[in-house]
Amino acid sequence: MKSTAWKWMLASCIALSSTVPFAPEAWAMDNKRAVEARDDEVLTKLVPLRQAAATIGAQVQWDNSKQTATVTYGERVWTIVLNKTESSVNGEQLVLAKPAQLSKKHNGELTVPWNAIQQALGVSGQWVDGAYIAGTNDWSARATQFLGQWIKAGKQPQGAELAKLHEYMTPELKQVVTAQTLTGEGMSFQYFGTPEKIVSVKVSNNGVHHTVSAVYLTDKKMPLYFDVKLSSNGLVNDYIGLPMTSQGYKAPAYDDASAYKEESIVVGEGQFKLPGTLTLPTTKVEGGYPVVVLVHGSGMHDQDSTIGANKPFRDLAVGLAKQGVASIRYNKRNLEYPHQIAGIPKLTVKQESIDDALLAVAGAQQDKRLNSKRVFVLGHSQGGMIMPRIIEQDKDKAIAGAILAAAPSGALEDIALRQFEDHLARSKSEGRPAEVIARQEMMVASAKKLIAILDDKQYSADNYPADFPLPPASWWFDIANNDGPERAKNQQVPLFIFNGENDFQVDLKQYEGWKKGLASRKDVTFKQYPKLNHVFASYDKPSTTDEYMLPGNVPLQLSEDIGAWIKVQK
Repeated sequence: MKSTAWKWMLASCIALSSTVPFAPEAWAMDNKRAVEARDDEVLTKLVPLRQAAATIGAQVQWDNSKQTATVTYGERVWTIVLNKTESSVNGEQLVLAKPAQLSKKHNGELTVPWNAIQQALGVSGQWVDGAYIAGTNDWSARATQFLGQWIKAGKQPQGAELAKLHEYMTPELKQVVTAQTLTGEGMSFQYFGTPEKIVSVKVSNNGVHHTVSAVYLTDKKMPLYFDVKLSSNGLVNDYIGLPMTSQGYKAPAYDDASAYKEESIVVGEGQFKLPGTLTLPTTKVEGGYPVVVLVHGSGMHDQDSTIGANKPFRDLAVGLAKQGVASIRYNKRNLEYPHQIAGIPKLTVKQESIDDALLAVAGAQQDKRLNSKRVFVLGHSQGGMIMPRIIEQDKDKAIAGAILAAAPSGALEDIALRQFEDHLARSKSEGRPAEVIARQEMMVASAKKLIAILDDKQYSADNYPADFPLPPASWWFDIANNDGPERAKNQQVPLFIFNGENDFQVDLKQYEGWKKGLASRKDVTFKQYPKLNHVFASYDKPSTTDEYMLPGNVPLQLSEDIGAWIKVQK
């Protein structure tokens, strides 16, 4: 127990007793010294280094010639010398309370003081009966312990290993992570290898979760990237593993930090609340700032809509601020809660995207700095495709106008097939490896099977084949056979629809579908942008999506055009 707690208890005893046979000050001081001595004894207790390191996924290497041990935990490298109190962490000296020594009690293993492990590896938990007990806010250790158990459960998803994994989880996550879940996730080990060594560990707080981003190296020398999302009580609320991460983004030349300020916000509440950012111009606007809510495309997206080395939503937020327009962007629900959203029975695009877009609109209306009558919504790709549904479900008529950015006008399943076929044709023409072509042929076959099922009247979200490709089936039946122009033709919310002329994913045929379908409406503005690809970056060669790995930016002209359109909306 900490001495501060003892002080409180002693003060209570003194206040309640009127017959203390000795000086209370001396009694309190003696007990303080006793408690501090016991605390020091616990903290400086020698513990087996290799065993303690293994509990959080750290690696230990012994150099017999130098009589040194090297502990690697992410980017921390700790070097210890046998029978010495000297050690170093990333070159910085760390003096041990007791010399590192070999212990007969621990079968000749090297032992070091527990508080040295805490300091060197940046953990704050306790060593109890030969096990590391992570503290509630010991985020990195909790995450790496969870991932260590996840690896074990992925190999043996039934029984005890799954039960141990569940101990790390919130009730919400525990409900949806099953043996079947882990069987599927464990299959990734066959291709990528089993995660072995932690390369880096970083902790961030987005206002909803403490996120631990850990990079592992597998036994096949392949990197795997994990985000473990922890609730304030220290339990894992969700997690995601990826074979690669986005890198290389560069801010646009027009990014002027003095022109805007950013605030962390939370969109919604309850189980699926989302972290986001409100970007406010620094210039004053009479009546409050107009604001644009940014809605993602298909797939998992962060609030910047990061794709490769591009962050189109961040660029738009910066560019719009220069036009005196505020913006709201947020993590997509299936990125912040990948397992929990997958566990929703009969998941639809409403739960995936529409609900959160409308929650962001409602939040914008409540901020006194924003003009509640000038709330606009921009939907990128799938987000634009479902814009007529977002407007339809806006029961409060809060949306003053909408921007459809590279939005499909037709069926998403047809667009997916066309993309898969184009990728396959290019791979064959370029002579890519047989295994690459084989995987792409499987994707084409899956897309064709998907379309056949969606078009077959005998099937529905409640009745579909057991081998349904690309699940969940409920999501596809909800979004199938989309006809955006038909849904939007009688709506009265002004629209600005634009497309890049170099967009491989959503080509100009989709853009022309909007123009043709909404020809009778007088409140729709259309514009094409030469060279812009699907992430609104200018690219001189024909887009293949490979260029997304190159740093690119949204041209300022696009934000200027959106800002100009917003200003003329009444």
